[in-house]
Amino acid sequence: MVLSGMFLSLALIGSVGVAGEGSSSASAASPSSSTVLGDRREVVEPTAPTTTCMSLTARLTMIDRLATASQETSPPDTARIQSALDDCAQNGTSVVAVRLTASDSGTSFLSGPLSLRRGEILLLDPAVTLYASRDPAAYQIAKHSTCGTIAGNGNGCKPFVSIAEPHAGIESAQTSSGAQGRIDGRGDLPMLGQSLSWWQLSKNAKTGGMQNVPRLIQAAHADDVTLHDVDLLDSPGFHVSYKDGDGLTVWGVRIQTPATARNTDGIDPAGATDVTIADSWIMDGDDGIAIKAGSGPSAHITITHDRFSGTHGISIGSETVSGVSDVLVADDTVSGADAFGNTSESAAGIRIKSSRKTGGTVHDIVYRDICVDHVKAPIVFDTHYGDRTGHATPWFTGIVVDGLRATNSSAKAVDTMEGIDSAHPLGLTLRRVDVDAPGLIMGFAEITTAGASFGGAPLTSTKPDVRVKTTPDADAPPSCALRDLESPPARDPRLWLPDHQHHDGHQQQAGDARAGRDRRVRRRLAAADRRGGPAHGGNDQEQGEHQRDGVQDDRPQNPRRRDAQLVLLVGEAHHAEPEEHDEQRQQRDQVRGLREHLDLPGVPRPDGAHGGHRKDRHRPDDEDGGHDMQHSEERFHATQPTERVSG
Repeated sequence: MVLSGMFLSLALIGSVGVAGEGSSSASAASPSSSTVLGDRREVVEPTAPTTTCMSLTARLTMIDRLATASQETSPPDTARIQSALDDCAQNGTSVVAVRLTASDSGTSFLSGPLSLRRGEILLLDPAVTLYASRDPAAYQIAKHSTCGTIAGNGNGCKPFVSIAEPHAGIESAQTSSGAQGRIDGRGDLPMLGQSLSWWQLSKNAKTGGMQNVPRLIQAAHADDVTLHDVDLLDSPGFHVSYKDGDGLTVWGVRIQTPATARNTDGIDPAGATDVTIADSWIMDGDDGIAIKAGSGPSAHITITHDRFSGTHGISIGSETVSGVSDVLVADDTVSGADAFGNTSESAAGIRIKSSRKTGGTVHDIVYRDICVDHVKAPIVFDTHYGDRTGHATPWFTGIVVDGLRATNSSAKAVDTMEGIDSAHPLGLTLRRVDVDAPGLIMGFAEITTAGASFGGAPLTSTKPDVRVKTTPDADAPPSCALRDLESPPARDPRLWLPDHQHHDGHQQQAGDARAGRDRRVRRRLAAADRRGGPAHGGNDQEQGEHQRDGVQDDRPQNPRRRDAQLVLLVGEAHHAEPEEHDEQRQQRDQVRGLREHLDLPGVPRPDGAHGGHRKDRHRPDDEDGGHDMQHSEERFHATQPTERVSG
């Protein structure tokens, strides 16, 4: 499997076995393996359960991701999916599938919040999309802040999918063309009965207050959870939260959300042990991965063979009070730009962040063969994150970067390597490191180098609280020339991104195509509100001729063929737009105004750029509150005194 070769190369820092083909995704580690770096389990690619407890067939085809007004108000699939999940709960370690299948009637399921039970996998056929309700009331937690508003502590919404029992998860199976089942949070669409989308609500909260939005998938106090070969799109909040559990396997997951969608973390293990995140492609508007330790320690985590696009990087923290240890990050690629050309406002490569308020010990962390491109902070080890005060002590020690190359860093890119005080210095080893940016913030650090270059010069320091010990150069840094920084594994994004055109130098054309889709969405919403009829302008179970982005597809419908497999030319989509009338132009302007406010793809900035950078301060992140309020730019730009490398 993909992990085996890497593990063999890490024999000097930890011994990890790899199970043979056909075995289960993971087996428990023995207590004696507590010193193993990374996941202690024997991890292979998961396989779906051989026993299907119940199959449900799709009854909808949701053109432009919308159903009828009545279906949006009362999602038709909530009760039948939840009933199947309740009926199929298992005992012991048995695992069965609850399968969602395509049919001649459609490929879509529309549901409110769902809860997985013990021993069951929600198995999506590759053609199936499970859509999340847009109704905030469906997610409301009693006696909490109102879901869909800015209020309280931001804990007012249930997640779309909850997992609170062991041996559960969500899986699909990738076809030869790369299609796999998907869950669409529809965070970019207006909340039911409102003009705001979930994402706009989150953006509005940036100026003050806490947004109440649902996470897409949340597992808490659940051991042995699996996510495999599934696409996660446009979550209103975090995509995957895994808290206080042992045994998470994420493999072949593709997260597709723009870099401009605020607080949409990719995968966040918190108080978690024995975690593997492998062979996945993660694009979102916050941390790609954030390992936290607020409620309990996080340890034995492997992050390997993943691609990150437009995120805030691979992060640990800021909550580290309970301790983070034994983490292996290997053979990963991080790009600060998403697939639509947006650059993350806090684009980082690898990052450990904490403070006096939430700090603890972070030790035995190894980064090996990491490629970083187009970021503002390739390497960040920051014990002053957010400049927050308190009595905790963040201490980062035993940190090893063994192979990292950073290219195309921003002109003001800054790396941070800073301990909290002389009694708790940063303990760091840098081997085979080549960072193109010279900017550095250093303090209270003991650093050993074996080939570490920043801005073309070896790392040195004249500061009395920074000691740099230089040893002979190790081997060369990783060669990143052949790595595709934007594409998901083995697949061109244009073949699977359904609603955002791949960024290939034609951002404006892609924006026109998406704006056309949004105009139709708004028209259908408005028409449905006026007449109380179908939002898609057809029968509840749409069949036959389909239209997508203005392109007619009059081929016979194949129920197992998903719309993501249709490669639509942007020019065709643009020119197929019908002539607009006054009402349609008004709808267009409304949508464009909304998207410009959100900095979403396809909306030109005043200077003609897409997205853009903001230099404001975010609130601190809150593990329990569900937000990662990033302390954004002040430590990423060389606007404060920095130490630069010298020859």
